[in-house]
Amino acid sequence: MHKKVWIFLWLILFAVVSFSFTFVETYDTTLASPIMVDPMLKMPFEYQKALVIRAVDGDTVVVFTQNATETVRLIGVDTPETHHPKKPVEYFGPEAAEFTKIFLRLHSVVFLTFDKNKRDVFGRLLAYIWVEINDELYNFNEILILNGYGRAYTKYKFRHDYMEIFTKAEDYAKSLALGMWK
Repeated sequence: MHKKVWIFLWLILFAVVSFSFTFVETYDTTLASPIMVDPMLKMPFEYQKALVIRAVDGDTVVVFTQNATETVRLIGVDTPETHHPKKPVEYFGPEAAEFTKIFLRLHSVVFLTFDKNKRDVFGRLLAYIWVEINDELYNFNEILILNGYGRAYTKYKFRHDYMEIFTKAEDYAKSLALGMWK
């Protein structure tokens, strides 16, 4: 009964909130809630295939690609801290890290696309991660924001069109009090 009420509330909230793009809801039996993805953001033609080794936290993962192991920092998204050397564990940080761990474990083959800067000051690879869901590719960076596990990180410049979409995704998550916006 509880699950039916929850789904009904989601449907009502989706009817009330409208944006310039359409959302697809996909279910994952290992996660407690539906996952919102945006089918309007299309993956660029140039990409690098990678295998996810592990999630460090919500916005950082380790992948194996082109015979090398790389630490990848997701572009345009910032999740609450869980492993910062000078900061305590932040509110909703463990949940964001767990979401990334579960989601990318289930989708262990990913596709990386890059922006103007390929590395950050710590030497980490900067990338957008794309995952395949039902034969479609979706931007995982945006999925984190859209589901309330992170915020649009506009402190550093990245693709203007993605920045706009990520900001709208954050507004969407806030409007529905998803994840860290509860």
